[in-house]
Amino acid sequence: MSWITIVWSMALAVCATLALIHLAIWAQRRSQVAHLLFALTALGAVGNGLAELGMMKATTVEAYAIWLRISLVPTALLVISFAWYIRKYFATGRLSLAAAVTVLWTVLLIVDGFSPFSPIFSEIFGLRIVQTPWGEPFALANGVIGPLKAVNDVANVSFLLFIMDASVTLWRRGQRRRALLGGGVMVCAVVAAILLAYMTDTGILRIPYLVTFIYVGTVILVGYPLIGDVLRAAQLTRELRASDASLRDSEARINLAANAANFGLWVWNIRDDELLVTEKWRRLFGFAESEPVKFGQLLKVVHPEDRERMKQTVQEMLEHGGGGEHESEYRITRPDGSTRWIAGYGGVELDERGKPAFARGVSRDITQRKIAEEELRESEERFRTVADAAPVLIWMAGVDKLCNFFNKPWLEFTGRTVEQEMGNGWTEGVHPDDLQRCLQTYTAAFDARAPFVMQYRLRRHDGEYRWLKDDGVPRYDTKKNFTGYIGSCVDITESISKEQALRESEERMSLAMAAAKLGLWEWNVSKDELWGTKARRVLLGLPASGKIKLEDGLSAVHADDRDRVRQTLKNAARTGEDYHLEYRVVLPDGSVQWTDHRGRCVRGADGNDLVLRGVSMDVTEQKRAEEKFRLATEASPSGILLVNDQGRMVLVNSQIEKLFGYRREELVGKPVDILVPERFASQHPNHRAKFFA
Repeated sequence: MSWITIVWSMALAVCATLALIHLAIWAQRRSQVAHLLFALTALGAVGNGLAELGMMKATTVEAYAIWLRISLVPTALLVISFAWYIRKYFATGRLSLAAAVTVLWTVLLIVDGFSPFSPIFSEIFGLRIVQTPWGEPFALANGVIGPLKAVNDVANVSFLLFIMDASVTLWRRGQRRRALLGGGVMVCAVVAAILLAYMTDTGILRIPYLVTFIYVGTVILVGYPLIGDVLRAAQLTRELRASDASLRDSEARINLAANAANFGLWVWNIRDDELLVTEKWRRLFGFAESEPVKFGQLLKVVHPEDRERMKQTVQEMLEHGGGGEHESEYRITRPDGSTRWIAGYGGVELDERGKPAFARGVSRDITQRKIAEEELRESEERFRTVADAAPVLIWMAGVDKLCNFFNKPWLEFTGRTVEQEMGNGWTEGVHPDDLQRCLQTYTAAFDARAPFVMQYRLRRHDGEYRWLKDDGVPRYDTKKNFTGYIGSCVDITESISKEQALRESEERMSLAMAAAKLGLWEWNVSKDELWGTKARRVLLGLPASGKIKLEDGLSAVHADDRDRVRQTLKNAARTGEDYHLEYRVVLPDGSVQWTDHRGRCVRGADGNDLVLRGVSMDVTEQKRAEEKFRLATEASPSGILLVNDQGRMVLVNSQIEKLFGYRREELVGKPVDILVPERFASQHPNHRAKFFA
C-alpha cells in the first residue's frame, strides 16, 4: 500500500469518525439538526478525499474524467451542508447568501451530471505522471479549462462571501473567538482550497491534490465548538446523573404537588416546536402517553370558538418575550367529545439574541369553577328577576356595610338611579328625624350578625315621606362565611295611620267608658285567656296589660259570689246562651263594689276558638239606693210592692206578707195577678196596660 493511500485514508478516517459520531447524536435527538448538517459536511469531505485519491491513482483519461465528475458531488454536499450548518449552529450568515450557495452548487451538479461538459475542463487530452519527493507516482490532468469554470468560481466566491459575512456578524456580537477560530480559518481555508485547486488544474503546481487535507482541517476546526458542546453535554450528563436521585425526588414532589393542585406542567421548545409535558397534562388534554406533541396538535384540541383567541394570546406572548407571566382561559374538546375549561399560566424565556427560545407554564382544569360561575350567574339572574318582580323594596349589603344592590321597586319608589343609592347613598332619602336611629339599629345588628326590624320614613319620588318597615337578616355562603345582609321593606304608612286612628278611637272610648264606669271583658274559653280594658283591670288590682287566666280575674270577685260567677260563665260557654250577672268585687283598698255584667258567647276570628264577650258596669250607687228604698219600704206601715213592666213583682215589704199571707220568697218574681181577687182578675190586665201606657 502506497503512502498516498495511507495518508489520505487516515485523514478520511478522521472525518468519517466525526460524521458517525454526530449522526448518532442526531439519530437520538432529531431536533438537533446542527449535528446532522455537520455530519453531512464531514461525509462530503470523506467523499471528496476518495474522489481525489481516485484521480491520483487513475491510469487513463477516461478514469480521471469520471473521478473528476464524481468529486463535484461530495464537494457540493460539503459546501451546501457547511453553509447551513453555520446558519443553524452559529445562528449567523445571511439567508440570501446561503440560498445563493445552494442554488449555484445545485446548478453545477446538474451540469456535471446531465451535460457532456465538465464544469472545470472542456477537454482532457492526457495525463501527466508526477512523482512525490519519496518517489511515489500520481496522475495529473492535461486539459483545457472550460467556460463553465466561471460558474464554479462564482459558486466558490458566493461561499466565500457567506463565510465572511457570518464571521463579521459573530465579531459584532462580541463572539470574537468564534469569529477568529471559525470565520478566519474558514476564509483562509476556502481561499487556499480554491487557489490550490486552480493551480493544480492549470499545471502551475505539479503536486497531488491537497484540498482534502484543507477540508479535513476545516471540518475539525469548525466542528471544534460543536464537539466542545458535546463534551460539555457529556460532562453535564455525568453531573446530572450524579444528582439524578435528588432530581427525581424533587420532580416527584413537584408532580405530586402539581397533581394535587390539578396542574399539568409543560415546556415548549419554540425553535423546534416541541412540547415536553407531564402525564397529568397528557391526561388533561387527551394525548397518548408516547405521542409527540407540537403546538399545532395542541391547537387542534382547542375549542373552535376559542382557537383564534388562543393564537392571538400565544402571538402576543411571543412578541412581548420575557415581559412577565401570561394567563389565558379557553375550552378544549377531549377525544370522548366532552368539553373542558382550561386555565393556562406561563412565560417566555429568551436566548442570547433576545429571541423567544422556551415557554414554560402550567395548565389547570377549571371546568367545575366555570360551571359554578355559570350557575352563580344564572342564580343571580334569577334572583334579580324575582327581586324586581317582588312587590316589596329589596336591598343587599356587603361585609363592608355598604349597599351593593337595590331592586327595581326600590328605584321606582325613590326615583333615583342605582348609582345614586349604592354605598350609603340611600341614606340621603331617610327622614332627618329617623336617620340617626336608623343607622344605629343597622350598625348594631350588623356588628352582632343579628336580624333586625326597624321603621323609618323614606322620601318617595314625589317628595312625600312614607313609613317603611325594614326587615334585615345576615347572609352566609355555603361554607358559612358571612357575606353581608339582605333586607326587604314594605310601605306601612296606611297601617300606621290606621293604628293611630285606632289608638285615638280607643282612647276616646276608654275615656267614655271610664266616665260611665264601664269595662269590657273577653274570655277565650279554648285558651283560657282573659282580656279586659286597662282602666277596669287597674281598678281591680289586676295587671294593666297582657292576658291573664279566668281564675286571675275571679280572684277579685267577692268570695260569696265567686262560685256563682264561675258557674254562670261556664254554663254560658257550654250552652252558647247570653248571660247576666250581678256580683260584688273587692277592690285593693278593701272596699266592695257591685258590678252588673252582661255578655254573650261568640266564635273567635279564626272561627274555632269559643269566646265570651261582655260589658261590666259599676252599679254600687244603684245598689245603695235600692237598699235605702228597701229599708224605707220595710219601715212603712203600709203594704208596698214593686212590679216591673212585665207585671212581675220585684219587691215586697213585710206588710204585704202579712196582708196576703205569702212569704216574700213566694212573691218576688211572680205575676202580680196572683194577689188580685177573682172578681177583679178579668179587668186587672187592662188597668195595668193603661197604667204603663
